[in-house]
Amino acid sequence: MGASSVPVPGSVGVADYLFLDGYSGLMEDPVNFELLSRTISFYACILVCALVLLLSLALHNRRKNQTVKEIPDA
Repeated sequence: MGASSVPVPGSVGVADYLFLDGYSGLMEDPVNFELLSRTISFYACILVCALVLLLSLALHNRRKNQTVKEIPDA
């Protein structure tokens, strides 16, 4: 898999060319594989971020509930 780590003009075209050229010997239509790869990487990032956010919110709420229970009524 290729990645464009340096944001220079034309780097995306070079990365796409290398991806298509590299996988053209392994499969008949590497364009579909490239689109699938980009889709998986995009949604995997969103899924990981959502899971981290939900975990963070759950831990925050748990800590908040524990501190409320520990405070005695005046």
